[in-house]
This record gives sequence, structure tokens and C-alpha cells, in this order.
Amino acid sequence: MSNTSVLLVFIILLQFLYILYLTYAEQIVEWRRLRKIKQFGDYGEKLVSDYLDNLEDVFGVYHGLTSRFDRKTFEIDHLLLTHQGIILIETKNIRGKIVAKKDGWCQIKLSESGKAYPRDFKSPIVQIDRTRRVFEAMMLDKGVKVDTLPVVVFSNHDAELQLGKEKYPVLHLHELERYVDTLTAKVPLTTRQLRELQKLIDQSFAH
Repeated sequence: MSNTSVLLVFIILLQFLYILYLTYAEQIVEWRRLRKIKQFGDYGEKLVSDYLDNLEDVFGVYHGLTSRFDRKTFEIDHLLLTHQGIILIETKNIRGKIVAKKDGWCQIKLSESGKAYPRDFKSPIVQIDRTRRVFEAMMLDKGVKVDTLPVVVFSNHDAELQLGKEKYPVLHLHELERYVDTLTAKVPLTTRQLRELQKLIDQSFAH
């Protein structure tokens, strides 16, 4: 093959790749954005996992539970079994100013030039409330009535929470241990009850 032919093939290949890029550029950018968000979220959950694994006076700790009940698939970021109750934790690794709105939450970040720009995201209160309802219904279906304690935890220390009165506690990660320590229960769960719950969770969830 002559040099001219090789050059022509090379030019055609470059044109094809350029057209391919233009065709899928938006999808590639979106895929990278979602991948970055997932990696950031996974890192935040790892921070919370390490933190929870070192808590004292906790009977059992679970991370990344997934299951299906009543045709609903649901996930629990973290679950704590304590004598004071069952704590369900929804984690967010988000920085910037966090504001709750009527139709969702908003993250206000600063660009490199110092310009503020908002990004709406689903309310974690709505997420953890759904998790609570499905989990409690699932346990009741197995013959055990439980009342859970849902909590939303922001693992990023740069999160500035500007929220109103929320249905469930919204905490920074460093506040979680104190929150667990201050919990009281009118009728504390016995060690026997916690063992039964532990067995049920092990049977019902992938983790």
C-alpha cells in the first residue's frame, strides 16, 4: 500500500472517529458525570462504614443491604442494631450549602470563579422514609413488629446544612456517635430480641 493510500485510510479513520465522538459526546459526558457521582458516593459510604465499625455499645452493624419486598427493591446504606432501637442511615457525600425545598433539596456550590450555582437532588428524607416503611413492613410480614429510627448523615465535612425542621434527624458524620449515645428507649430491645433480628436480617438481605 502506498503512502498516499495509508494517509487516506488514516484520514478516513479520523473522520469516522470524530463523527462517532460527535454522535455520542453527550452520552459520554453524562456517563462520566454519573460515574464520578457514584465514586464520590461510594467513598462517602466507606467513610461512614469505617466510622460505624468503631462505635461502641452497638450490637450489630450492617452496610449496603439490598432486598426485595412486596415487588419493591430497596437498599439500606447502613443499619445499626442497638438496645435503644434499630437505626437506619441514609448517607450523602455532598459538599456546599444544602437547602431543603418543598419539592426536593438543593446543593449550592461555588465554581472556580466564585459563582454560585444550584443543583437539585431528591430529598434524602423521602428516601429514608420509604426505606423505613418497606423495612418495617418486611419485618412485620416475618412476624416481628419493629419501629425504626431513620437518620440522614452527610459524610462530607464541607457540607453546610441550612435546613428547617425535618421529619428525621439530619447530621454531620462527626455528630452521629453523640446522637447514638443520647438515644433512649421506653422499652429497650433485649439481647435475645437483637439476636432474633440479626438472624432475620441475615436471612432477608444481601450484603
